[in-house]
Amino acid sequence: MKTLLFLSLLFFTLFAQNDFLLCKQKLQDSHSFYNNKLYLLLENNLRVSSEPIKGEKALKYDPFLSLYLYKNKQNFQYPFRFNHLPKRKKAIISENVIKPIFYTPHQVKLLLEPLKPNPAVVVTPCCFVEGIVTKRGYISKEFIEHFINKDSYGDIGVRVGKDAKVMSVDILFPNNPFKKGDKILYLGKKRYNSMADILLLDAEQYIEVTLRRGTKTLKRKVYVQKRVAGGLLSDTFLEKKGLVFDKKLSLMEILPNKYGLVQGDKLLKVNGVDVLTQEDVRRALKPHNNLLLFWRDGFEFFVKIN
Repeated sequence: MKTLLFLSLLFFTLFAQNDFLLCKQKLQDSHSFYNNKLYLLLENNLRVSSEPIKGEKALKYDPFLSLYLYKNKQNFQYPFRFNHLPKRKKAIISENVIKPIFYTPHQVKLLLEPLKPNPAVVVTPCCFVEGIVTKRGYISKEFIEHFINKDSYGDIGVRVGKDAKVMSVDILFPNNPFKKGDKILYLGKKRYNSMADILLLDAEQYIEVTLRRGTKTLKRKVYVQKRVAGGLLSDTFLEKKGLVFDKKLSLMEILPNKYGLVQGDKLLKVNGVDVLTQEDVRRALKPHNNLLLFWRDGFEFFVKIN
C-alpha cells in the first residue's frame, strides 16, 4: 500500500512538473535568472530583483523588502504578468528545480524567513506570477505590485499576531486607540486576514477599523501613517525618533543625531526594564519621557527620548 502511494505521488509530481516546463523555459529565455540571482522581467519593460544589478541605476529601491526596480534593456515579447485568478495550481521554479505546490492551507502574502529553492518564482501553469522567493523569504504578487506602484506601506500603530490579536501597541503613535489583546475584524469593509492587509493600506488616509475587545465589538477611526519600520528593517517603534537598531539592539543609524549617540552603541534598558529583543523595546516604551540606558566601550549612560 505504501509503495503504491509513493508511486502515485511520484507520478503526480512528474506529471505536474510537465505543466510548468514552458514557464521554466520562459524564465530562461527572458534572462530572469543570472548567476543564481533573480531579475524577473515584467510588463512595461520592468525588472524586479532582490539584488542590485552591477553598473545599473535602480528606478526604485525598497529597504522594507530589499527589492529593486530596473528598466529592462533587452527586447522580449512576452514578459511575465501577475496572477489574479484564484485557486490555480502553482509551482516554485528556480534555475534548476520545478517544485509543484499541491495545496495551500491559506494564502501567505509575506514570509520573511529563508525558504528553498531560492531564488525562484511561484507561477501558475499559464506562467502568471503568484510571487517570488528570495534568499530572505517569500514575497507575494500583492507586495510586488505595491512596490512598483506605491512609495510606502501602511501603519496603524500596532503589530498583530497570526490570530488577528494585537501583540504590541505603538504608544508613540498619535491618538492610538488600540489595546493589547484587541482582535482586528475589519479594515474598512474588508475582513482582516493578516498583517499584510495593514501594510498594503494606502498611507495618509483615515480608515475605520472594527475590532473586538473582550465581549464588545468596537469601531475606531484611525489615521494610516507611512510605515518606517519592520520587514527587513529595525522595528522597535523608536525608528520614528530616528533610532535604527540591529537584532542585537546595537545602533545602526541615528537620524538625525541629536542624542549624542554613535553607531554601535548598545541598548541595555528602556525605562528600567532589561531589553534583549526589539519586541522587548516595544513593550517597555511609554508615551513620553522614555529613559534609555546604553553601553559604549565599557561605559553605561542614559539618554532621554521625549
